[in-house]
Amino acid sequence: MKYTEQELIDELHRVSEEHCDGETPTSNEVNEFAKYSTMPYKRFGTWNEALIEAGFEVNVDLNITREKLKDELIRISEEYRDGKPPREQDINKHSKYSVRPYKDRFGTWNETLKEFDFELNREKDISRERLIDEILKLSENYDGEETLRQETMENYGDFSSTIYYRRFGSWNQALQTAGLKLNQNMNYSRQDLIDEIKSISEEYCDGESPRQKDMRDYGKYCLNCYYNIFGTWNEALKLSGYGPNNRLNISDDELIEDIKKVAENLNTTPSVPQMEQYGEYATSVYRNRFGSWNQAVQTAGFEPNSKTKNNLSGEDHPFWKGGWETYYGPSWYGQRKKAWERDNHTCRVTGKTEDDIGKRPDVHHINPTWNWDIDNEHQEMNSLDNLICLSPSVHKKLEGRWINASPSEFVKRATEYLDI
Repeated sequence: MKYTEQELIDELHRVSEEHCDGETPTSNEVNEFAKYSTMPYKRFGTWNEALIEAGFEVNVDLNITREKLKDELIRISEEYRDGKPPREQDINKHSKYSVRPYKDRFGTWNETLKEFDFELNREKDISRERLIDEILKLSENYDGEETLRQETMENYGDFSSTIYYRRFGSWNQALQTAGLKLNQNMNYSRQDLIDEIKSISEEYCDGESPRQKDMRDYGKYCLNCYYNIFGTWNEALKLSGYGPNNRLNISDDELIEDIKKVAENLNTTPSVPQMEQYGEYATSVYRNRFGSWNQAVQTAGFEPNSKTKNNLSGEDHPFWKGGWETYYGPSWYGQRKKAWERDNHTCRVTGKTEDDIGKRPDVHHINPTWNWDIDNEHQEMNSLDNLICLSPSVHKKLEGRWINASPSEFVKRATEYLDI
């Protein structure tokens, strides 16, 4: 449902009286206690403009000293993280301040932690064993849950659930590897997911396109459910009748902040497919605003990925007729040959043969190579369960989609998606 401006203002006053002793409510308090999230208040312009419209004094504490920020960070670390570095969700949930004053002063969240001498969890080679151990530890601590939820990992675990999605393909696959009961809220249809997007839009987003964060906070289905069916979040929005999150009033700061967030989660400069999957906004927004994806990446303070599918042309481009060779580990060539033989040198989606294509079909990694430690995981990455033959044109369209599907499931979803 859509709310009137008066209803939104009245709700601010209710939260102020019932939870803030009549003082100006913070955005965190509204998210925790109000009927609505802060999203509908964007119709007033900014959060502070909504407060002014409701007759409150603006929450502008320009005198938050460095020492106050440090003390609060240490308090959150000691009270809620057993001395470990606080995460953004810990600050938003437990702190008197939001993460905004930290980022305004220090840049990114990791730069904030470095400023106050917290050790960062920036390991590139977190083993699957450590990830599974963390699942098992949380499972023991939260045995009241029917199954361990992604939200529990986000709120209380040492690792982001994004890492599990990248390393295992899905949250349920990680649970299965750990020997735990799967999330049974998987009995959903394509229409169920579309209906939920529409419900979240009307109830929490004032009829606008929901963000991934909105779905994480309020949706009944996990984001992986949408990735599994639609491939990307923006594709789910499109098929639900919404445009991607490319509204005209997205600030440069919001766009750059999202690049930094995804880069921190992935521990690398995000590529276009990674940004489409994990970011809040369509990459077309970045191209329109900054001129190119690489320019956006540089503006965010990162070095563009060299020799990737997103910035190559001519003979260097992976879809060039002459092709290129990329190192996929010592098992790659043998497994590629087996995939060709299994699929009869034919695109599994279109049925086009090697003669139709004019060359051997591409052998596609369903769970993309960027999600793997190639040196140590090449055998699993190159297993036949993760390989499928596709024509180059189909390969280009389906890169990064349905990454936890089996080859047969991939074919089914691809034919539906391409309407073949």
